[in-house]
Amino acid sequence: MFPIIVSIFVVVVLIKTFARYRNGNVALSRLSFWTLLWLGVVLLSWRPDVAESVTRWLGVREPINLMFAVSILFLFYAVFSIFVRIELMRREITRLVRELAQRDADDKTDNKDNDS
Repeated sequence: MFPIIVSIFVVVVLIKTFARYRNGNVALSRLSFWTLLWLGVVLLSWRPDVAESVTRWLGVREPINLMFAVSILFLFYAVFSIFVRIELMRREITRLVRELAQRDADDKTDNKDNDS
């Protein structure tokens, strides 16, 4: 029953991801990443022996330990990526505010010159 529930969930998630890709909200590289990740989840739900084989090959005792380690690494990377994007947005907002302030100052100077 578990693999069926996981598969239905993954189909719904992939449909939403493909819709976002069609709308231009997700890049092809991210679409590919998420598709492979979710297909891997489906594979592991139907064939848990694959997880055990990979775990043994990597020298980890239990598949759940590997899952937690990979999840934590992924979350660290996601947080890092978010911080980088926030910093880029902060810089862009600062640049735009300075540009608008300069335009305002130039407009006021032009208006004073025209009034004289």
